[in-house]
Amino acid sequence: MPTLAELAEKNKKPRKNDWAVIKELGAFAKTANSAIAVRKISKEEEIFYDLRVFFLDSNGNYQPTKKGIMIPTDEMVKVIQLIQEDIKQTER
Repeated sequence: MPTLAELAEKNKKPRKNDWAVIKELGAFAKTANSAIAVRKISKEEEIFYDLRVFFLDSNGNYQPTKKGIMIPTDEMVKVIQLIQEDIKQTER
């Protein structure tokens, strides 16, 4: 597994804000005024999974916050495997 420094060096490239939501996979309440949404997002032919906190604005609409994480599809598979392994060990 690479170090944080190695990952930072690998990912140095200019970024644009041309994200496109492909699909909202679901959401669940965090508090009375916030929720966590899971979305599939694309940028420049790359697919990401976005887990993000949304807050309820004064108009009753959910708005995204900076609190969240976007994980590339290939890395998300690894995250899911790590969680599944931990759940199996916890159940023993």
